Amino acid sequence: MDTYKTETINDLLNEVIHNLEDSECFLLSSIIALNKVGKLFFKPDLYIWTEIQLGNTGYTTILENWVQCYINNKQEKTIVTQELLKKATDPIVDLGVIIGIHITLEELMARSKESGGGFRHVGFIEAKYKHLLKTNNEKLGVYNRSHLRDTLSIIKSCAYKLAVNNRIKDSHVKASYAD
Repeated sequence: MDTYKTETINDLLNEVIHNLEDSECFLLSSIIALNKVGKLFFKPDLYIWTEIQLGNTGYTTILENWVQCYINNKQEKTIVTQELLKKATDPIVDLGVIIGIHITLEELMARSKESGGGFRHVGFIEAKYKHLLKTNNEKLGVYNRSHLRDTLSIIKSCAYKLAVNNRIKDSHVKASYAD
């Protein structure tokens, strides 16, 4: 990978890390910057994760359906429920989403709660949370301040790990066989 590309990636990721460490910065801006890195520098795992966080319905609708199917059928271990779960899992596999890489189990659990923002855009979740803080309310409709905070905390933690892990440590080491 050429030096310019390496420096650009590292600069963007260092900015993301700085923003994530600054409580005054919006999480949304860090997710958008990570999305840019994923898109411009062909980092598909990073790109898919950020698209989920940005509420891309191509991903979130399928994940939401899977979570609902899992919750509704986890108690029963029948052939019918196993088929339903497989049917809900197939679109996830077809999209190339890998649970544990593109979305953690912890994220799935937090996002399964509508009170924590569900699979909505991270900017929406952040805005609801800030509104609840500002008005000193614990709830607003279905949204619960502590659940929103938990969701944002998990997303922020994942974003930080992804930013750190995607920095290119040594510019002398080739990033791919094509370089």
